[in-house]
Amino acid sequence: MRGDYRLGDWTIRPSLDQVERGEEMVHIKPKAMAVLDRLAEGHGEVVTRDELFEAVWPAAVVSDATLTQCIAELRHALGDSAQSPSFIETIPKVGFRLVAPIAPLPSSDDAGNVAVEARTQAARARRRPGAPAAALVLITLILVTAWHLDGWKSAETRPLSDEKSLAVLPFVDASPGRDQGWIADGLAAELIAHLARIPDLKVIGQASSFRYREASDDPRLIAETLGVRYLLEGSVRRSGQHVRITTRLLDAASGFNVWSEVFDSDYADLIAVQDEIAESILIALSISLKVGELAQVDGGPSVVKAFEAYQRAWDLFLRSTESHLEGIHLLEQAVDWDPDYALAWVALATFYDFGPRIFEDTLPVDWTEPAEAALRKARELAPNSPIVLAASIDAHMTRHEWSACDRLLARADPRSLELHPTVLFSRGLALIKTGRGSEAVAVLERAQMLDPLRVDIATQLAHAYLINGQAEDSLDLCERAWSLEEPPHWMNALICFESALSSTDRNAIALWLERILKHTPEGRLGVFPDMAERLDEPLAARAILRAAFERDMPVISADYWTANWAAYFGDTDLAIDALLRTPDSYGLWNPLMAEVRRHPVFRRVVGKLGLDAYWREYGWPPFCRPVGTLDMQCE
Repeated sequence: MRGDYRLGDWTIRPSLDQVERGEEMVHIKPKAMAVLDRLAEGHGEVVTRDELFEAVWPAAVVSDATLTQCIAELRHALGDSAQSPSFIETIPKVGFRLVAPIAPLPSSDDAGNVAVEARTQAARARRRPGAPAAALVLITLILVTAWHLDGWKSAETRPLSDEKSLAVLPFVDASPGRDQGWIADGLAAELIAHLARIPDLKVIGQASSFRYREASDDPRLIAETLGVRYLLEGSVRRSGQHVRITTRLLDAASGFNVWSEVFDSDYADLIAVQDEIAESILIALSISLKVGELAQVDGGPSVVKAFEAYQRAWDLFLRSTESHLEGIHLLEQAVDWDPDYALAWVALATFYDFGPRIFEDTLPVDWTEPAEAALRKARELAPNSPIVLAASIDAHMTRHEWSACDRLLARADPRSLELHPTVLFSRGLALIKTGRGSEAVAVLERAQMLDPLRVDIATQLAHAYLINGQAEDSLDLCERAWSLEEPPHWMNALICFESALSSTDRNAIALWLERILKHTPEGRLGVFPDMAERLDEPLAARAILRAAFERDMPVISADYWTANWAAYFGDTDLAIDALLRTPDSYGLWNPLMAEVRRHPVFRRVVGKLGLDAYWREYGWPPFCRPVGTLDMQCE
C-alpha cells in the first residue's frame, strides 16, 4: 500500500520513506518501510516471515536477522516495544502483525505541498525543545552530516552565505503513482539553467543540489554544505492531463518562506509553465536579493514529448551498451518532434561521441559525422548556450583542434565562462590536455565552488593537482570524491588510479587497484588483473604488456593504460609505442610520464596531437620548450 496512511497516531508516508507525528518526523530505510507497507496490507492479520521475504526481497537470499533488524528499526522509529507492543506484535515462529488501527489518508491535490513542507517542518522540529524523537533525529543527522563533511574538502560546514546565492533542490514527485520523476527532475534542471543566467546570482550546479532528495534533510545544513543562502523547493503532481506544480523559495537562515506559489497547468502546456515559474521566481529574487533581470535560456524545448524523451535519455546515459542505444533512439525522436530543441541536439552529439567509448570495437559504427552534424545544428539554434559551448569545447578537444578551442573561448559570453560548472569543467579538461596544470587548477576549483558535490569535477581537479605537482592533494581529493558516490563509478577509479601510480605509494596503488577490479565491468578490465598479480614482478609485467600490445587491435582505452603501466614498470619504449598508436594527451603530464617525456621520440607523439603547433602560437606549457625554430624538448 504505497499511499499515505495513518497507523495509530503516526502518519506513514511510504513514498518519502518517513513517518510523522505532530512536528516529529523520522526517516526510515526503504527496506524497513517496505516491511511496514506489507504489514499494513494485512490490516491487522498476521503476515508470515515467508510472505515478508517474498514481498520485500523477491528472488534474494536473506537471513532472518535482516528481517529482525527491519522490525527493530520500525519499533525504534515508532517508539514501540517488543514486550508491550502498541504497533507491531511478534507472533513467535510465524511472523508479525500490526495492532494499531490503520486508516488511509484522504487524497488531496495538496499532497505535493505536504512533501515540500517536510524539510521546513523538520528544521522547526529540531529547534523545538522537549521533543525526544525530534532530538534523536537531529543528533543522527548531525553525526551523519559531520561524517560526510569531514571527508569533503569543498563542502565543509560554514556560516550561511550572505551573497546572492541559491540552490534548486530536486522537486518531489507527488503524483499518485509516483511515476513522474522525470518531470520533477526535468523541471528543476530547467529552472537551474534559467536562473544560472541571472547576473549577480550564484546558482549551484545540478549534480550537487540533486543530492538532496530526502525530505528529512535540514535546509540549514544543505545551505551550509552548498555555500548558499536560499533554497528553491518544489513538487510536481500529475493526474491524467492535469499538472500541479508547487514551489517555495526558502531563506535557510530563518527557515521561513520568502515566496511560494502553486501553478496549475495542462500537461501539454508544461513547457510554457516552466517559463512562468522562472519569471515568478525572478520577481521574488529581485525583491529579496535585488538581482538583475532574467536572461533567456537558448535552445530549450517547445514540445512536451520531446522534453520527456530528452529527460529519459539522460537517465540512461552510461548505464549499459543497450541503454546507450536506447538513449540515442530517444534523442533522435526528440529532435524529430522538436527540430529547434538545441539542447536535445547537443545531447545527441554527446551520445554519438561516447559511442566508441561505450562499444569500443564491439559495434562497428562510425558516429563521427552524425555527431558533428548534430553539434552544428545546436550551434545554429543556440550559439550562446553554455551547454552548446561546453559541447563545442569537447568536440574541438576530440579532434585535437586546440587553437580553435581557444578562439571559441575568446568569443564566448564571459558569464558562461565563469558561472556555468559544465563550461568550466570542459575548459579545465582542455587545459589539462594542453599541459597547463596551474591554470586547470584555478578553473576547476571555481567549477567545484559552483557544483561542490559533483564527482567528475572533483576527480578532474584531482588530476589537475597531480600534473601541477600537488600529488598529496590529488590523492586526498580522490578519496573524498570516491566516498560521495554509491555505488561509485569505475571511471572515476581509473582517473584516480593515475594519481596512485604516480605517487609510487604501494598502499595507495593497491587500494585503487582493488577498487578498479571490484567496480569495473569485466569486459573493460584489459590488463589490470594481470598487472595486479605482478605489481612486484616488473620483468614479467613488461612481458605481458608487450605481448598484449602486439596481439590486440588498437583500442584507445587499452593503449592508454598500456602506456601508463609501461611507464610505471620502466618500459618507456613500450609507452611511446602505445602513445604513437593511439595518441592521447590527457595522461602525458603526470609525474609517472617524466621519463617518457624525455624519450627522443616523444616529440612525434606531441606532433601527432597537434600540440607543438598550438604551443608555438599560444605559448608553451611548463613541461616543454622550443629548441630552435623546429625542434622542442620536454621534461
